[in-house]
Amino acid sequence: MLLRKVKIRFIYSVDYIEESKIDVDLFKAAGAQVKVVNLTDIIEDGFYHAKLYIVDNRNVYFGSAKAKSSSFGSRYEVGVFIKNCSAIASDALKIFDTYWIIDKTRNILPNFASSLQTAINKENPLKLILGTELTEVYISTSPKLLNAKGRTNDIDAHLNVLNSANEFIYVAIQAYAPIFLYTKSNTFWPLIEDALKKAIINRNVTVRFISSSSLKHNNTIAFLQSLNALSKLHNFGSIEVRLMTALNNKEIIYESRHDLHEKFIVTDKHSLIGTSNWEADYFYDDTGISFVAYCPNNGTNIRTDLFKLFQRNWNSNYTFSL
Repeated sequence: MLLRKVKIRFIYSVDYIEESKIDVDLFKAAGAQVKVVNLTDIIEDGFYHAKLYIVDNRNVYFGSAKAKSSSFGSRYEVGVFIKNCSAIASDALKIFDTYWIIDKTRNILPNFASSLQTAINKENPLKLILGTELTEVYISTSPKLLNAKGRTNDIDAHLNVLNSANEFIYVAIQAYAPIFLYTKSNTFWPLIEDALKKAIINRNVTVRFISSSSLKHNNTIAFLQSLNALSKLHNFGSIEVRLMTALNNKEIIYESRHDLHEKFIVTDKHSLIGTSNWEADYFYDDTGISFVAYCPNNGTNIRTDLFKLFQRNWNSNYTFSL
């Protein structure tokens, strides 16, 4: 790309500085601008976890895939590619530029430049045609400390999607734990779990939940079993939890590179494709990005495409009961 005199700006986390050194040095040698972000400079337990590609201010990728070989070979990832939409690309660029100017002096916090602020959010989504249907979309981010004025906080977007569902909620997530997992306190964090329970009990919603069979920690099964216990309820909605493997090997393992890494929700009204696992730290300490779309119609659109993808995985030989 540099041979075509394309300008490249590349952000990566200090946590990957060793394994990325060769590639980053090649980028720099070819003239690319490279920024290493150390989120702990401004958030004690912070981690740079966002994934975002913007090309020519008109094409954008949102999704779970890291820029490494395992994400394009051995891990199961899900993302969305928005083509020829300068409105979304321009809004996404504001997020990128926010990350680009992060530094340990905290100079930009919380007084972001007006150029980083947005008018596109949960209350005022962008209306456009995706597929064949009019769709309302916006981008949410975390942590709140790095959200410029007008930006919807990522956990608020997740909760709005869950709380708006009246018929079904289908979730595919790598990891689930209703706690602050990476801090010493391990405090209980019930926001998402409560939203799922309210949907099942108050609105008779059907919940299907896919998580990775490659577990990140020992308590994952207990937390998933706690959710799955609601399947025994009578006269309410329902929930079923299944595990999914990227290998044709139906057993529980720990920290495999061959695992489910996607993060998405699809309901009867919304789709959400994100970068955050359902653990509290991701929403409060880490950078995360979600692309949210509202389209309750059943024509050709991003929500129905994601619905079909979930159904395919749910009924495949790669998922199995908890």
